[in-house]
Amino acid sequence: MATKKKRRRNPTPQGGKPLTAQQLKALKALHWYIRQYGCAPTQKELSDLLKLKSVQGCKNYLYALEKKGYIRRDAGAWRGIEILIHPTEADRRRRKILENQRRVKMLDRPHTLIERPSSDGVEGTDAS
Repeated sequence: MATKKKRRRNPTPQGGKPLTAQQLKALKALHWYIRQYGCAPTQKELSDLLKLKSVQGCKNYLYALEKKGYIRRDAGAWRGIEILIHPTEADRRRRKILENQRRVKMLDRPHTLIERPSSDGVEGTDAS
């Protein structure tokens, strides 16, 4: 009896954590390879393309990209990687999320124009 290949479920990204710069670089390299050669790279080819020392680093990138919903992988397929979100769109989302995080940090800072007492306890000094 033939066994069916299990297909991994992949949630769609909904504004969760943005891609790191290295994950975005891996997604762009994956997109370039597929456009250049017409098929997805093997993990070894992708690790060579990203100049990683081991294939495990490539596996970690692919796992993170899949978990965040940017790619889909077929379990057991040799070149079974499919890009779900274009790298340009991923970069746009990343920049938007990071900008929103910066705005929140700016709102959390104490206002610099609030008058604070001086360290010596004297409000002000008159020269007269």
